[in-house]
Amino acid sequence: MKDMQNAKKSLEGFLKLYFNQNHKNTDGVKDNLLSYISNDSKENLTPTIDKSINEVKEQEGFLELKDTNFRLIDYKSYENTYAFMVDVIYNTSNNETIRVPYEYSLNYEEGSWKIKQIRKMGYNFIASQNK
Repeated sequence: MKDMQNAKKSLEGFLKLYFNQNHKNTDGVKDNLLSYISNDSKENLTPTIDKSINEVKEQEGFLELKDTNFRLIDYKSYENTYAFMVDVIYNTSNNETIRVPYEYSLNYEEGSWKIKQIRKMGYNFIASQNK
């Protein structure tokens, strides 16, 4: 149970950084976000992080995390991995409130929980969940 809480806490740290970006202060954001990513996944997830940072810069905007809803969906003791479904609710500089579910897989690496995979579930997933 403690491992699950620590994995969730690590993921919360990533989400706070990722969904609280401001175009006025992007220095170090990428390195901070990559510190939450598994070494095996950095190459694959770097473009996702770059895209988010660049969109915020180009739009001279910001993201503001409002709320998250975590659900544990899988635990594999033999791999020491957790998977969470997280509903992320955030505001944009266009006064939009957006809710998107993501699936995050984490594994224990070098003394901390690191993100191994990120899957954006999309709006069709939200519609099917609300039926």
